[in-house]
Amino acid sequence: CRALGCGPDRPGGGTPAHSVPSHAGLQERQGLQHRDQADHHCQPNPDPCARPNARPQRERVRALLRRGYHPPESEVVVEVSATPDDANPFKETVVMTVEEGEDISCQIKCKGTGTTIQCDEDLEVVEFGDVYTHTDISKEVVLHNRSKKPQDVEWLVEKKKDKKGEVVDNTFKVEPLKAKMMPKSSQVFLLRGIKPRPGEICEKLECIATAGKAKLTVFQTAISATFNHPLLEFTSRKLEFHYTGQTDSDGEPAPTDVLTNKLIITNVSPLLLDVNIKCADSNFAVDATKVKLEPN
Repeated sequence: CRALGCGPDRPGGGTPAHSVPSHAGLQERQGLQHRDQADHHCQPNPDPCARPNARPQRERVRALLRRGYHPPESEVVVEVSATPDDANPFKETVVMTVEEGEDISCQIKCKGTGTTIQCDEDLEVVEFGDVYTHTDISKEVVLHNRSKKPQDVEWLVEKKKDKKGEVVDNTFKVEPLKAKMMPKSSQVFLLRGIKPRPGEICEKLECIATAGKAKLTVFQTAISATFNHPLLEFTSRKLEFHYTGQTDSDGEPAPTDVLTNKLIITNVSPLLLDVNIKCADSNFAVDATKVKLEPN
């Protein structure tokens, strides 16, 4: 951070820069403020020492105002943001070089806490809603290792027991259950579920990350779905056709009109149904063999 001069009469004039504390914590974050009019605000300039072709490096501590002019009888607060990239303490020094004044150093300290395994979406609750039985449902989850260290990620599925106290198979599972995530890498996990019987199911998943000897819970997820049988309702379970044979004047069978009957089929499931209809007897036929039925 660099403060250059003091207003239009830079050579030889201006108020000295105010001193700042030699230590600043992460919680001390303030926005840019000025007491002067709009035409006296600081004008940030690009860093003259920056190389245009140099590859930028990630900074844990960054001053939002890098360079500017400080008008007379005014003050400016430089906001310093800290972005720790690991669960460790960090210490940096911000040096403010003032022309016609002394350099001011401010030590910044911060400590990263929690886990560096992150996901771009909220995994506290995963709901599939209404689904059909015997149907495989799935959802992809992408986790990112923001740390500089490799980490082992493992998913634990809560075990369920029946009324007799015996462990039963879970409806939902995670593929893969374990993965080693290298630094700055991503891993895709697949949440899957299937159930042959109808009913509402809710299970709990826990994602654990291990780096060295440290083991932390990354996510605790409640995953649920309501499984439904595909059900159809018919207006009648039997269709009857009454036919009386007739003969012509020569005693031969006379042609008759085609006999028809109406059958209404209703989808009483909460989801869309694809229905295929056909007659086993070649003497009968239907006018629609494939239909899509919305709920109700």
